Amino acid sequence: MARTSRKQSKKISDGMRNLRKETGQQTVMEKIYRTALYVRLSVLDSGKKDSDTVETQELLLRHFLEGKPCFSIFDVYVDNGETGVDFKRDEFERLMEDVRGGRVDCIIVKDLSRFGRNYIEAGEYLEKVFPFLGVRFIAVNDGYDSADPASADGLSLHLKNLVNDVYARDISAKISPALRGKQMRGEFIGTWAAYGYMKSREDKHRIVVDSHTAPVVRDIFAWRLEGTSYRKIVQRLTGQGIPSPGQYRYMQGIVKDRRFADSPWRIETVKQILANEVYLGHMVQGRKRESLFQGQKQKYLPREEWFIVRDTHEAIIDLKTFDEVQKLNSLKKQEYWQKQERFSGVENSENILKGLVYCGGCGRKLVRYKNIRENKQKKPQFHIWYNYICPNHAADQTICGFGSIRELELLDVVSEAVKVQVSLAEEMEEKHSMEEKH
Repeated sequence: MARTSRKQSKKISDGMRNLRKETGQQTVMEKIYRTALYVRLSVLDSGKKDSDTVETQELLLRHFLEGKPCFSIFDVYVDNGETGVDFKRDEFERLMEDVRGGRVDCIIVKDLSRFGRNYIEAGEYLEKVFPFLGVRFIAVNDGYDSADPASADGLSLHLKNLVNDVYARDISAKISPALRGKQMRGEFIGTWAAYGYMKSREDKHRIVVDSHTAPVVRDIFAWRLEGTSYRKIVQRLTGQGIPSPGQYRYMQGIVKDRRFADSPWRIETVKQILANEVYLGHMVQGRKRESLFQGQKQKYLPREEWFIVRDTHEAIIDLKTFDEVQKLNSLKKQEYWQKQERFSGVENSENILKGLVYCGGCGRKLVRYKNIRENKQKKPQFHIWYNYICPNHAADQTICGFGSIRELELLDVVSEAVKVQVSLAEEMEEKHSMEEKH
């Protein structure tokens, strides 16, 4: 048999992280699973002690692991306020990154409905994706454990997933007309009020001015009216130590998810505030729509299909200021696209790394940015290159220190990494063949 190097032995040892138990003269190797606890709520937790909160779900999972040394908790992943009808959830995506990175090989949930209510997608993960990646999956209340043939009954698993899917569609069919009725009457049905407002304590379907954040909204409109850029507004807000909408809601206990605690001000947030008619005293809802029972995925709707009911609450911004800001924004946008017209004949190359590149400083997805320099005396007329930039750094350098990286440099790094992985795979295959021969 081929001899295994010390380096290779260490890799195997570190990768498996086995626990040795002495049983007489025999040593039994029990695998230690790098375990992820996954928690999901379909609406943001209200904080009530008797409700199915993220805390109670996590407590149940930790209690399940008591006395089971073969499970080592790697991290807890919480999707608070995320739907179960698809898997486009921030924390679930982070979990899958850790799975693909070899940092997690066991996932534990309270029950299958917490994992997902989409029958087809849930089945794909449980029957194909997780087995392929070598991931053990446990649903505590359903008594399901993929490592236990006795509990991994394929028929019952399909039935439970189907029931969850049908239940979600049935609930959607019942509540959708009721919610639309409330929207048409100007009743607030959102999870939280727009920044500058808060839910009324007397009537949760009404919003009232928040005296702490309304002045910030007025400042943002005033600064923009002075000609201040979105980026400068973000920098001014950050420099004054004003919490972003996400931070403020977390500080007030409106949201419980820890990821909101450090969310910075962003250009997109400022743009949304400056365009929101809610600050005129109008209830604006239904910008996007999703109908599960009709098989309709979430989509953004044109303005003429929104539910806009006028004069439902106190205004923060007067109509004249709001209109002048909209005119200014429209003019700036028009100027930008006029500048871009002379580059209209320049084609974009394919973005093969779209959605795959993250900032090493703050963790945000990097955005691909096209640079064009015009050569009036030389051919070709335009010199084009691409950078991947960090949106946080672009908005305010104090938020994140990483600026950008050239696409060609990034592709070289990716190419070298792929070559290393291919080389390691070939080496392992060669060693395996030699071991079989001996």
